[in-house]
Amino acid sequence: MLQAGGRKEMKNLQVGELVLTGSGHFLPILGWLDTNHSKDTNFVRILTNQSSLSLTESHVIFRQAGKEDSQEPIFTRDLKVGDFLLHEESGSKAQVIKILSETRTGFYAPLTASGTLLVDGFLVSCYASYS
Repeated sequence: MLQAGGRKEMKNLQVGELVLTGSGHFLPILGWLDTNHSKDTNFVRILTNQSSLSLTESHVIFRQAGKEDSQEPIFTRDLKVGDFLLHEESGSKAQVIKILSETRTGFYAPLTASGTLLVDGFLVSCYASYS
């Protein structure tokens, strides 16, 4: 989510553009941790009872943990059907109902000062593990 309103695809974000982060504030994109416009890349498509998002399997996402509504960081590949994610834009819990694999061309990893940002309304880390 952009401070100017609306959403953008990752590939269209610009350094300095303000995006909503896990701190609840709009912070600027500081730069890119990694980016490749042409490489075919495996993604995990996460479908919830509210909406969906796609991330690389080594990307870090925040899953609801326990009954206290705390969030724990996990790799996308470790997410399971039945897990809950917090849909930050609506403030409601979203249950994972299906997990699919897909191949997309290109990948983008923007960096914010908080190390987080919202992707399709869900809190994710700017960081991933690359091998």
